[in-house]
Parts: sequence; structure tokens; C-alpha cells
Amino acid sequence: MTRSVKITGVGRPSLAEEDTPDVVSVSGVTVAPASVTVAAGATTTLTFTVKPDNASDKTLQVATADPLIATVTLKDNVATVKGVKAGSVNIVGISSDGSLVAVAAVIVTAS
Repeated sequence: MTRSVKITGVGRPSLAEEDTPDVVSVSGVTVAPASVTVAAGATTTLTFTVKPDNASDKTLQVATADPLIATVTLKDNVATVKGVKAGSVNIVGISSDGSLVAVAAVIVTAS
């Protein structure tokens, strides 16, 4: 709870209480499936989950270890992975504060 003093031009200062919601920290990030195979030129999805369900900031960033093998985009914690060329690569989901990650192994096969 935050307390602040409200000062006006008249009368005595009053104590105003503001309800500030408690911050619930992220305790974990998971990804499903943990490994997947996709053909070059095709796409697949990975679903990232942030715990707990009531975490204050459940946003993520995603990254590919090698964009020459696979690219990745994120919408609503669902990552779309597109195979570029044959090889293997890790796709990483990172909590907004950067403290927690989940990694999915992606194998891209020749189309």
C-alpha cells in the first residue's frame, strides 16, 4: 500500500491511500513442445507458458540462436517458427525481466 499526503490550498493536509496492486513475480517459464521438427519453408508453433497464472507481467520475448536455420515470431505467447534451411537450432523464450528462460530444440529438415 502506498500512502501520500494530499496538499491543498486550504485546510489541513490529508492522508490519501492509494490501492496499488501487489506485484506478483514470474516464477517460471515453460515451452511445449520442448523439441520439434519442421521442414525448411514450413512453420510450426511453440506455446510458452509463464507461471504463476497471476504474474503481474506475463510478457515474453523470443529469439532464435541462428536465424539462418529458423526464424521466430511471437503473438500471445505462441511462437511461430519457420524453417529456413536444414540444421538444428534453439528457440529461447525469455521473461520480460530477463531472469527466466525456456528453450525448445528445433530440427529443420530439407524440404
